[in-house]
Amino acid sequence: MTDDWLAGFIDGEGSIMLGKKFCHGKWFYLLRVDIQNCHFETLQTIKINYGGKLHAAFRNNPRAKDAWCLSWGMREAVPLLARLSGKLITKKEQARVALEFAELWYNTKPPKKKRGVNQALPDYSPFEALRLQMGLLNHRGRYAPDEP
Repeated sequence: MTDDWLAGFIDGEGSIMLGKKFCHGKWFYLLRVDIQNCHFETLQTIKINYGGKLHAAFRNNPRAKDAWCLSWGMREAVPLLARLSGKLITKKEQARVALEFAELWYNTKPPKKKRGVNQALPDYSPFEALRLQMGLLNHRGRYAPDEP
């Protein structure tokens, strides 16, 4: 299994996502790389060689085959994307935005909140701009969301 092979597999079967969730009074931004596939042994081989977490994927359709999902969180996804970024074709822009997001996060990460001390909320607008840019890149369908 080579980096070129994995890059092609991620281009075809994978997804690179930036998301956000509100928890404990503040926003959290998340970077994740996923591959979903029905062939468990293939994903297990990738996990052995490249890390990640392998789990059963939720399927809405009872007639669908069982599927598996191999996921990398931000700590694991950043080195993986840096390693594969020159080899990706269809997900090249998503990888670029994800790496830009990670660099911004690690360079401007807000400090941990101290108990009983009011701190100013950090400026999340650069993170939000990158998340929206990733949303446009990952948009399905004929037109981008802001087009007619």
